[in-house]
Amino acid sequence: MNRYIIIGAGAIGGTLAARLTEHGREVVAVARGEHGRAIGRRGLTLRSPDDTVTVRPKVAASPSEVRLRTSDVLVLAVKTQQAGAALAEWADVRVVNETGDDIGAAGDLLPIATALNGVHADELAARYFTTVIAACVLLPAVFLQPGEVMVRVAPVSGGFIVGSPLPGPLGIDEAASTAVETIRRDWTSATFEVLPVPNVMDWKYTKLVSNLANAPQALLGPDSDELSAIVELASTEGARVLDEAGIARVSGAERERMRTFISGVRPVPGQPDSIGGSTWQSLRRGTALESDFLNGEIVAVAHRHGRRAPVNAALARLARTASARGLRPGQTSAAAIRAAIGEAAGAETAGRADSGSAAAPPVAD
Repeated sequence: MNRYIIIGAGAIGGTLAARLTEHGREVVAVARGEHGRAIGRRGLTLRSPDDTVTVRPKVAASPSEVRLRTSDVLVLAVKTQQAGAALAEWADVRVVNETGDDIGAAGDLLPIATALNGVHADELAARYFTTVIAACVLLPAVFLQPGEVMVRVAPVSGGFIVGSPLPGPLGIDEAASTAVETIRRDWTSATFEVLPVPNVMDWKYTKLVSNLANAPQALLGPDSDELSAIVELASTEGARVLDEAGIARVSGAERERMRTFISGVRPVPGQPDSIGGSTWQSLRRGTALESDFLNGEIVAVAHRHGRRAPVNAALARLARTASARGLRPGQTSAAAIRAAIGEAAGAETAGRADSGSAAAPPVAD
């Protein structure tokens, strides 16, 4: 039986760890600080629209507390800004065989699945691990207090679209194919829907465009009347930048398929209905935000192709500012966001004028 090392047992990782443990899979939940201590003391509680379960996976704070085995599958479920440190920390951990002999490093021998938002971590993982499985995560989960996570969908606990992000010239290799099938089998049996695909990065870039809503949702709050208009600006710009860069996304039936993964979203009994996504949760907890790898990814793609992305640049900057100042969700006004977008667009126009290029079109109100 395969064992799962969940590196980062927060919203996504905690939900995955809880369901896998509940359904008989061996799990090590890697969690630090009070969250890790709470899991160690009283277990990991998962709340959903249909049930509340408390399980007791093994818990570790660092690689030094885990003896890796040849049957292990690592799952990277930290935020993207934490991924580099986590990958470097785990890649060189030694692996032992059935007789306890040291046979090599984790990066050479074990697969790692990247179950986090954005696209940066998938390429980053390939610097450290030979076998990387990218997972497009479709799972409305919440981590708001130590030892407890919540998923707002049932009876299926969410979905993962999985595949190799960097297939070789002959397609996905045997090790990656085996890892994908192992994940599909085990995670499906634990109430998740898992869809293996050959074009997983197309799905992840599609999800990236939807995640451009995370920063404005955190800044304005999920109930703001202005939210949809700001999200539309960010999403439209993001789609345009990716199209101009020739980066493929899924469409039609595949895009509709994404929506079915979370079609069972419902309130969780005893929990507030108005809860935001991952960036909102991070801002509420006072932890670092991933906006630089969501909105900032669009900015980076634009810059690599000689373009600008003023809407997403402004949102990433405002998210950094909100985090640095300790602001809470909803403490940034729509007027401040529009002013920042206008400033960024004005800088783009000035830059084009200085270089003799045509001015950019104005940002819509």
